[in-house]
Amino acid sequence: MSPTAPRRAWRSLALPWKVFLGGVAVLGLVLALVFAMLWQWAQRSGEAIVQRELEQSADIAGQYLSARQRSLAGGARVFVQSPNFRSFVHEHLNDELLDQAIEAQEQLDARWVFVVDESGVLLAKSDEPSAAGVSMGNVPLIAGALQGSVTTGFGVSGDSLLFQTVAVPIVVPGQAPIGAL
Repeated sequence: MSPTAPRRAWRSLALPWKVFLGGVAVLGLVLALVFAMLWQWAQRSGEAIVQRELEQSADIAGQYLSARQRSLAGGARVFVQSPNFRSFVHEHLNDELLDQAIEAQEQLDARWVFVVDESGVLLAKSDEPSAAGVSMGNVPLIAGALQGSVTTGFGVSGDSLLFQTVAVPIVVPGQAPIGAL
């Protein structure tokens, strides 16, 4: 087939066929442009929806973590106000404090609870009965609580477990903290 064959074929077509084929070509071009614009609009809309959903999810997660933090801190503050608990801490009664740590764990719905004395030395840990005696005073969370502030944060256990933490000072009214929960 020679290169001039399509031109000859086009010239030999009757005028109505030329108008029809021209109209089909224009219609095809318009449809292609409309579909291209719709596809681009759908992409932008989809990205906007995904972005909005991610932002909402982040807000919900933040609200949940904040509520959990307030719940843990509030429950821990109530727990450390018990005169019996404070006397166990003051007298370093580790066996009683282990029982108290387990009770606090259950009441606070926590994974574990530990109690330190005024120097930051571990007196009891609910999930490790033999862990007493470890110095934790240099841990910022504990140090803040031993200075009288409720401190909160997050930590990593092992290489992948993220956990939320709250430390509450154990205070006898009118005195410096005698420990932290």
